[in-house]
Amino acid sequence: MLSRRGAFQPFHPISKHSPSEIGAFEICSSCQKEVFSAGLIRRLRLGKDNHEADIVLEYSRTTKELYFSVMSGCTWCETLMGGILTAAHIDRHSPLIEWTEQYSEGSSMSGEYADNAIESQKQEDDKKGFDADDMTMEYPGKKSEEGFNSGKDQISPITISDFEVNAGKVCIEICFDFDFDANAYTKITTLIEVVWETPNIESGLWLPTMKGDEAVDLSFEVFQKLGAQDSNLFPSSPGPKNLGSDECFDLAKEWIESCKQHEECRPIHDDDSTSSSFTSFRLPSHLIELTSEGSRVVFHGSLPTRAKYVALSYVWGLKQTYILTKATKEEKFRSLEMSRLPKTIIDAMDVTRRLGYSYLWVDALCIVQDDIGHNGGELSSMGRIYRGSEVTIIAAKATSATEGFLNLAEPPKFWGNPCQISIEGPNDSIDLLTIGYREYYKGLQDPINSRAWTFQERVLSTRNLIYSYNGLKWSCEACEIDPSGPPTAPVIFPRLLPRRNEGTSDDNEILEELRQTWLEMRGEYTSRKLTVGTDKLPAISAIAYEISKRTNWTYLAGLWKEHLFLELHWQSNPHSDTSRPGFSDPTNPLLPRPSAYRAPSWSWASVDGEVYDEGGAPRTEFYFRVLSCQVDYLNVKEPLKFNFGPVLEGVLTVEGRIIALSWHQVSNLTADISLMWDDGDTISDVGEVTFDADESELTPETKMHCLAMSILISEDQETTQVEGLVLLPYRGHTNKIGENYQRIGFFRMAGAELFEDVRERVIQIL
Repeated sequence: MLSRRGAFQPFHPISKHSPSEIGAFEICSSCQKEVFSAGLIRRLRLGKDNHEADIVLEYSRTTKELYFSVMSGCTWCETLMGGILTAAHIDRHSPLIEWTEQYSEGSSMSGEYADNAIESQKQEDDKKGFDADDMTMEYPGKKSEEGFNSGKDQISPITISDFEVNAGKVCIEICFDFDFDANAYTKITTLIEVVWETPNIESGLWLPTMKGDEAVDLSFEVFQKLGAQDSNLFPSSPGPKNLGSDECFDLAKEWIESCKQHEECRPIHDDDSTSSSFTSFRLPSHLIELTSEGSRVVFHGSLPTRAKYVALSYVWGLKQTYILTKATKEEKFRSLEMSRLPKTIIDAMDVTRRLGYSYLWVDALCIVQDDIGHNGGELSSMGRIYRGSEVTIIAAKATSATEGFLNLAEPPKFWGNPCQISIEGPNDSIDLLTIGYREYYKGLQDPINSRAWTFQERVLSTRNLIYSYNGLKWSCEACEIDPSGPPTAPVIFPRLLPRRNEGTSDDNEILEELRQTWLEMRGEYTSRKLTVGTDKLPAISAIAYEISKRTNWTYLAGLWKEHLFLELHWQSNPHSDTSRPGFSDPTNPLLPRPSAYRAPSWSWASVDGEVYDEGGAPRTEFYFRVLSCQVDYLNVKEPLKFNFGPVLEGVLTVEGRIIALSWHQVSNLTADISLMWDDGDTISDVGEVTFDADESELTPETKMHCLAMSILISEDQETTQVEGLVLLPYRGHTNKIGENYQRIGFFRMAGAELFEDVRERVIQIL
């Protein structure tokens, strides 16, 4: 990995030159003699025995020597040249910095860009012809002694050919970093300085010097083949692991035992002395009991009050047939038929037993699927169920319940091709080192991270044991462990709803933090897929319920009453292919509006696809007031009153200023239509609209009713923007009296003049 301009990012290897004079995975005689020699092994062994933090080597090459080593196929010199030329490319092309910064900062599964940003950039570079022979770096004007060159007036572009024809020196410092926890050398850091001794012989201009702050800084992981003579000096080469192996179970047990020492990870049934919302621990209504004779479903009343259980989070896939129903309860209370259980549940039973537990919670077998009352009760308890488990097994890699997850994980992938070097060991032995950098975890390669229901299961669990496509991982309130990734990888599963702010609070800072957390979770949740569209609100209800308990806020079909003015500013993400399957197409199509009712149009839950709040400057009301908001929930019975699930209807009554505008289609990736104003003399564009769902059936004669909600004033007070909702007269049947509208989009308009002479009206948005 290359550290450049404040970002930590991959570099392009120089691998187009196939080895010609020396064999594959070999190095030139200079590297063999000065760097990767038997003497290095002796120094490393001595350093380890003496507990030295690191071992440093320094050597130099002329630019011509480096060039010819690259051309001869020296795998180490190719790696160094790749770092030098990529640094030059980054200095010249700043957009590369932007996408790598976004990726290196990382986030939980916060959108499709996190997985594809670097791969997209690689493809873009390939289209542009990213070529080592054509890689140039240009610096116009004069540089001071603190810059790239010392008083040189003109700087020439740099290419790989310059290393052949121009005189210069390359100074290299290599540091083998010792990790005392791993008791091995796990990392190699390399600092490269390039100094040109003469101007470019063709142009007469000076080539850019890379020295001091402009030196090339590379970092690598280093591995050694398992069973090598000196395998205790380096970690073993990572390879595919059987997730059902004793090695993986020993690791899982170690993580769980270590986590029990974390204060913030104490199970909720050990937390009775606190005033948190989890003071009253209750078991789920049903659990699967695992014994040496078999398994069965048991009712919680027959269990010890503090029985410890494991929970399962998984992808159902195709509809399961072996489930708990009113008709099959007695049968499953006697025993479960192993031959009828899907493989993922069988694997979860195996994990539970091997971890030393006797009880497992699985939704398909612990919720009476055809009992509406029981379903509703368990829905309200989902947060408590996952919080209360000793650990949650996340079957991340399985695409369905029938697939299972205790199988081989994929071998690690590296950025570019790792550098493989044969090194002479003791007694004339030859060991193979792998020097490279493993790729970061790509969340969307695990099927579970694209499913909506499983999001709240992970967020609400105190401890997560994750069976991923590339290995076993751990996440808890205190830490995250991913043996399959490099140490600098961004956090994979940030704690979006930490227990440190449990309980109700009047602290405005904590409350605002929770609101921002909610917006972040809403964005990730809406980017995921639902098989049943009417589950849109139920599948995030447990998270909403937890936030409500901590804040005393009132939940209104996906929005919070106490922040309703701000919450109404949601919009469909114009850059997301989860809301716009053709977002790279200039026509920018959206997903269709769901045919079955599931939420009022003013709620994000009424549409499919990712939603977000663009934020920016502080918003203030612009002739806008929320007068009332009424939501009627489905299946809400006393005394439960779980107002977080599916809704029957919702009515938002507001007062504000509305203008009707014409529109025309636009071809860009930030808006769907442009609003037009006709002043009698000219027709001009005055704003842009992002639709909530596909509105392709609208005709040019249809007027857009724009309800102004807020005004954004820039810091310099020179620009003003008005934001609001785009409405149409309600198109369905209703018995509501008054002006009834439905929301279809969100608009932003430069200037507030069009609304100045408009009177306020009271309307209802359904």
